Amino acid sequence: MIIMILNPITSLIAKCRYQSDVDKQIQILHTINSALPKSLRLQMPSLLTNDYVSRALDIIEDRILPHVDTATNTILASHYKKIV
Repeated sequence: MIIMILNPITSLIAKCRYQSDVDKQIQILHTINSALPKSLRLQMPSLLTNDYVSRALDIIEDRILPHVDTATNTILASHYKKIV
């Protein structure tokens, strides 16, 4: 089940990282967090800052990437290289 949701989540993470509007970043972060299985969700504070959003995205990536097989990791790595 986790592998099926990774592509949309990794796309949302990339979209969130490059969103300039902090309110939209927070909205995307909430969408990402609610799409995760309960065991991988973050318990977010009520006041979110731009720094917290960046850190939360890092934590989410660290939690979901171990669930991706090696071939998918290679694809994701090349995708992020294109974005950056």
